[in-house]
Amino acid sequence: MKKRYAALVLATVLLLSGCGGSRNMASDGLEPTQTPSDVGKSSMDSVSCKIGEPFIQTGVFGLGNENKCTVRFSVPVTNNGTADLFLRSASFDFLDAQGNAVGMAEHVRCSPDVLAPGETGWYCELGMADVLPGEVAAIVPHIDPQRSPYLPIRLSVTDLTYNEENMPEHGTVLNDSTYSLPNTIFCTALFFDAKGNVFYRIEGVTARLEPGESKQVFFGGGMLTDDLRPYYDHCEIIAYPDASSNAIRADG
Repeated sequence: MKKRYAALVLATVLLLSGCGGSRNMASDGLEPTQTPSDVGKSSMDSVSCKIGEPFIQTGVFGLGNENKCTVRFSVPVTNNGTADLFLRSASFDFLDAQGNAVGMAEHVRCSPDVLAPGETGWYCELGMADVLPGEVAAIVPHIDPQRSPYLPIRLSVTDLTYNEENMPEHGTVLNDSTYSLPNTIFCTALFFDAKGNVFYRIEGVTARLEPGESKQVFFGGGMLTDDLRPYYDHCEIIAYPDASSNAIRADG
């Protein structure tokens, strides 16, 4: 995997100044503030987002794999438009300092996957690259933001318990919305460093919550590895229904 990116593309990636950077909207016949999901919409709400600077931490892949490394990364996406934003699973290319593609991560979910205006979601995953630790210089995100047909529902999480490593173990998720949620519900723990970067994510999963119903969720506890422990500043918990499987639509 030695695909080489042009210098202009690499410079754009390093700036990480906006969503869908690979799309040329002018050549698509769209206005600069439009995405394909806007066409035919009568709403004046705008679809726009900002991709923030990525967190990248590389490590040794394993014995006998001296020319490979793990790549733990996160990429924040902020909805800076006026319409709700739906963020599908995305892929990410890893580049070395010369612009060569040396690895990738696919099917990475955003937490949460529907963002109200002003909200930030996080793509966070562990991938692999065909270089030594420390030689991944940049990440190319392939993110396709869309006007969301789904509502940005958030649920309450209470009765949280933590182990001695500050890792959440159990909690209770309450459906304090007015919607029946028949399918997957994520309870996500995002771990932040002192600079506000997400460096780790764990999830508890439940399903089938009627309005007013609650269930216990298990996060797994565990512990941060020695290479991650120095990053820890605090942990935030968010709970939300998987948008596409629960399909709570904004149009009713």
